[in-house]
Amino acid sequence: MKFDSNETAHNYIETSKSEGKILLILTEFESLSAFENLIQIQSIYVFDRNHQNTQFEKEHHPKLAAIFKDINSLIERVRKDILLTHRSDLSISISSLNEIKIEQSLTSLHGNTLMFLWNQIFFHYLIKPSTVHMGKLKEDMLEQCRLEYQHDQREIDRINDFGQNCSGDNILQWYTKDSFLYRLLNKAFRTRNIDLICKFQYYIILLYKKFQDLSKEQQDSPSFVYRGQILNENALKA
Repeated sequence: MKFDSNETAHNYIETSKSEGKILLILTEFESLSAFENLIQIQSIYVFDRNHQNTQFEKEHHPKLAAIFKDINSLIERVRKDILLTHRSDLSISISSLNEIKIEQSLTSLHGNTLMFLWNQIFFHYLIKPSTVHMGKLKEDMLEQCRLEYQHDQREIDRINDFGQNCSGDNILQWYTKDSFLYRLLNKAFRTRNIDLICKFQYYIILLYKKFQDLSKEQQDSPSFVYRGQILNENALKA
């Protein structure tokens, strides 16, 4: 959950009845005192590039995990702590990924550092879950696709074909086809529909592994590729 002010965040956390443990990220060290006494909070992380002294007295701030100037270090630390806290599930509300009504090809990171952070954490858990049952993920994906195209027999046939013949070797070929997979996956990412993105976890995991394999094969002979995309003027200025 992302908040624009300390007061709003404090009020939300203080009245929260969630059984989940809250990991809080602050963008300035000075805000720490407003939150560290809240019993709902398990750990606090401070991301402040301008903070000069990253050393602190641990006994005075028992909930303060660390102060970070580097976004990648923060991501890695939060990722590890979530693994320790929630071994089987990521129970963090990622409001910055809520579904939007207008599809977007690009996302501006200007002023959205925390959104970027949660994007990274979300996709890390999507492609590297602590436990994974690929058969169940595949069935969930196929069920969703059939639901989306229940009145289109041609696409239903393609979905059944995918269920029978999709493999790690031909995973890229399936995406390049003008069919249900390309359209639904693009729609999910362009609208940030988390529920729909998660339904495609099976395919996303296979796609990620395929890209990893190709990267290892081609690392000594890189290629330059280009893709065209029509963008309006507002998107270019964002």
